[in-house]
Amino acid sequence: MGQAILVCAGVAGLILLFLIYSAWGVLEPWEVGLDYNMVTQSVSEDAWGSGRHWIGVGHTFVRFPSTVITVQFSHDVADSSGGPLRSRTSDGLEVSLEISFQYQIQRDSLYKMYTTFGPEYHDLFVKMGMDLLTVASTKHPARAFFVNRTMIGNMMEETLRGHFRTAAFVEVPLFQFQAVSLPQEFEAAIKETQVAEQKIKRMQAQQRMRIVEYETEVIQAQRYTKVRQQEATGIAESIALKNAAEIQSLNASQICAATAFERVLELFHGDTSELLKYMKVRAMRDHPSSHSILGIKDDIDLPHRTGEPVNV
Repeated sequence: MGQAILVCAGVAGLILLFLIYSAWGVLEPWEVGLDYNMVTQSVSEDAWGSGRHWIGVGHTFVRFPSTVITVQFSHDVADSSGGPLRSRTSDGLEVSLEISFQYQIQRDSLYKMYTTFGPEYHDLFVKMGMDLLTVASTKHPARAFFVNRTMIGNMMEETLRGHFRTAAFVEVPLFQFQAVSLPQEFEAAIKETQVAEQKIKRMQAQQRMRIVEYETEVIQAQRYTKVRQQEATGIAESIALKNAAEIQSLNASQICAATAFERVLELFHGDTSELLKYMKVRAMRDHPSSHSILGIKDDIDLPHRTGEPVNV
């Protein structure tokens, strides 16, 4: 009897230990969870973070990844959620898009997301992204996928992020527009058009460069002409000032000479002939003798008029 009691007590202890152990729930660092009551089959609204938590007997965690989850549409079958997206442009051409994005479950909206989409939420998110991106590609012409690919990618990203935030209750932090494929004939025509546009832009750039060069040469010529004009004006003004100074000096000297001659003439009592003789004598006196030649007038043999005396 006593042995049976001990066995029962041991079994009860083991059951108690198991119940206590099962009342703890553990979430890994890369997980978040919702408390699921297996008795009432209900889920609590509060989300739990990583760690060991006392959730009670008959409770367990519904686990979700807290890291980003990739959705990829490409030829890479191993990591792809599906093949490239096939759609049509606004002008009716078939287009193939390789796109990937990453969504992340938010702890604050985890309960709302789970109760809306259930445990198969990822498959629904893949289909949601597929529909949004396919519809978004129909809003742009085929040429824009080559010319404004970055702009189209940004618009797709904004559409995807806004819809997932409001309708799926998750965030889309990353988006990649990897590749786009159009019919080969159209791609060849687009490439030829782009090459021609590049040539036109290059020629326009060269034309602008030539215009700048010629305008620079004109400016340099104008400045050189202006400098030469300034130099000529300066030389002309210098010559004019020099001539004016010389004229003024000559006038002053002439006035002084006239005054002096006037005084000398007064000494000769106004006899100009005597003054001229005096000046000749002074000139001969002041002139160096080595550079002077005297001519004596010989008029003995000249015919004389009757009654005129002959100077011997």
